[in-house]
Amino acid sequence: SILPASAYQSTALGKRRFHPVMVVRSLLTVMMLAASRVSPTAALLARVSGRAGGVRGRMRAAPPPSPLRMVSGEMPTDEGRFDASDMTPPTKLTSSSPTLAPIVRMEVLPKSEAGWLSVLTPMQHEVLRNKGTEAPGFSEKTPGELEYELKKRYRSKYPSQGAYACAGCGEPLYYAATKFGSGCGWPAFFDSIPGAVTEVPDKDGRRVEIVCTKCGGHLGHVFKGEGFPTPTNARHCVNGVSIQYDPEGEQPKDLVQIKSLTLGEIPP
Repeated sequence: SILPASAYQSTALGKRRFHPVMVVRSLLTVMMLAASRVSPTAALLARVSGRAGGVRGRMRAAPPPSPLRMVSGEMPTDEGRFDASDMTPPTKLTSSSPTLAPIVRMEVLPKSEAGWLSVLTPMQHEVLRNKGTEAPGFSEKTPGELEYELKKRYRSKYPSQGAYACAGCGEPLYYAATKFGSGCGWPAFFDSIPGAVTEVPDKDGRRVEIVCTKCGGHLGHVFKGEGFPTPTNARHCVNGVSIQYDPEGEQPKDLVQIKSLTLGEIPP
């Protein structure tokens, strides 16, 4: 029997019978310990010297196993509780802003970096003010970014109407019809709105930087003479986080749009 000796009592004839109170106590103990995953036999052996009025020793239930700690890119390990920060993607992969939000044109520009930090996201600040560069394909593959949201809302990265404005100051920079598929991994335009974008040759003379004329925010680089079949044979290679789409932006009615190019039309 798995019941302790205290669960029995002797009769006048020397025979033993169950002690009703201790039987109930013992059965309750078995049920409670079974629920906590502790061996009933081991627990009852520790209580064998108990009396009807109490128990000399107490058992400590083993703590429940800790939840599996899921770490991105690794197998589950039993090292501690789940930490949400482990699943947070790196800063460079997070969405910079709602790129299809209403455009706000700044009348007065911030006069310090602290001022720009108060109106730009960290990623926008890194690109626009520190001349950083987003990874190729980032704008199209990342939720919340420009080309991803364009495809989601318009089923195309090349809406025919509207314009693209500077994400820093809100100044219109490119007509929507000048955006085309160059296959480079970044938003590309064959021309800018006259006077809106300024070209600045790099110090080494290898590339030409393009910046917003109004606020000086870094947009990307312009490449000319690559052989693209566009009206200008130029490619403004622009970081997606540097611009925002304005569906209400005005553009010339006679502007011819070139949405995308075939592999044979894209220069090697």
